[in-house]
Amino acid sequence: MTLPAAAELRALVIGFAPVEKRSVTVSPASELVTAVGLARLVAGREADIAAASNRALALVREHLEADHRRRAAAGARAARRRR
Repeated sequence: MTLPAAAELRALVIGFAPVEKRSVTVSPASELVTAVGLARLVAGREADIAAASNRALALVREHLEADHRRRAAAGARAARRRR
């Protein structure tokens, strides 16, 4: 899939402390999880954004039978090995 150059992608980061360093995968899959999570929150399906995000991730994993975070991490490791 090719995205337009101006495409903006989002990823939710829950429980992040200001001084904490953390890797975050931002991809079309994270955009899907973010959109589903925000939609669930707005619809009142979950009590807060953390619950909505976790449920959205579970639903996307179940539907796609994949975990976008593990695939992205594996891709990044493979790219580092090729250098």
